[in-house]
Amino acid sequence: MIRAVIFDCFGVLYVPKSDYVYQSLLANPSKHHDEIRDLVAQDEYGLIDDEMLFEGISRLTGQPLDKVKHSLVDGFVRNHLLVNYIEGLRPRYKVAMLSNLGRDSVVKYFSASERAKLFDAVVISGEVGMIKPHPEIFEYTCAQLGVDTSEAVFVDDVETNCEGARQAGLMAIHYSSLTQTMDELDRLLKVQ
Repeated sequence: MIRAVIFDCFGVLYVPKSDYVYQSLLANPSKHHDEIRDLVAQDEYGLIDDEMLFEGISRLTGQPLDKVKHSLVDGFVRNHLLVNYIEGLRPRYKVAMLSNLGRDSVVKYFSASERAKLFDAVVISGEVGMIKPHPEIFEYTCAQLGVDTSEAVFVDDVETNCEGARQAGLMAIHYSSLTQTMDELDRLLKVQ
């Protein structure tokens, strides 16, 4: 029986304004791909903060710092229809957000009052020192919700993260569109 639904932030609760966020930063994406991926991972693990991430990407790409910040912070918009859907889930299910973000990053996207209204738990990789797709972060999130992993479903736009959730015992939905995700969730939740 499903008692909890866990959502990723970027690509799910916040969706790209454009599929070209990184391409707008990089004249030659492959040239700096590994270095940028390393910086992002350091931010997600909480080893550096967002400012250090933005400065590092600016230094690597030669792009102005304000352009980097704008592309990475303002390059996403809130998925309002999904957020409204979550509000409808809340009376019947525990709801969490689980995201690979740097320390204190979530405050830019959800205020403290919004987090309290929408989520029973918010787990940010940079704050807990674990990262998706490792199964431990899914187990930790379920423990924060007070549910067994077999009682939770996880929604993410990255299939490897969904696979990590499945390895931890959760059900997982690979987000490809709002309609597809809500249809799959509705089917899973109505089966009970």
